[in-house]
Amino acid sequence: GPLLESRLPHHFIKSLGAAKHLVRVFPQGLSQPDAEHYLPLHRVVSASGDVACVKFVASKYPPALLHRNDFGETPLDILQDRAAGRLINREDTGKLVQLLSGIRDDLLREKQQPQSTVSDNDQWAALAAQVHKLQEENERLQQRVQALEDATTAS
Repeated sequence: GPLLESRLPHHFIKSLGAAKHLVRVFPQGLSQPDAEHYLPLHRVVSASGDVACVKFVASKYPPALLHRNDFGETPLDILQDRAAGRLINREDTGKLVQLLSGIRDDLLREKQQPQSTVSDNDQWAALAAQVHKLQEENERLQQRVQALEDATTAS
């Protein structure tokens, strides 16, 4: 159905090896929600009892810790529900909850801090200058390639 079709392989991660491979191949997959707005971290926390796997996925896309699915749950909420139901090792869960809560709190603190003093306009101007420089360099390279091609066809 539509729910399964909306998922990437990242939503089915159950082991650290799979997580590392998928992040290496397509890191952006960790930020993609499925039809119920579960990010891969929500699904990993739901399906995997592998502490190293959960830590790895959370470390590669920390904003997932703040993301709520259609049911209003963050990955931490799901993890705590699983622990309450004794679905996973309580000691491991305690450590994970502590770790993920710490990352989440750091993210929230970062969000509250004032943004850099460099204005958006200054950043755009710097970016535009870089793009212009790259375009000029590209043009010079194309001219050199054309000159080489002309020299090759002439001989």
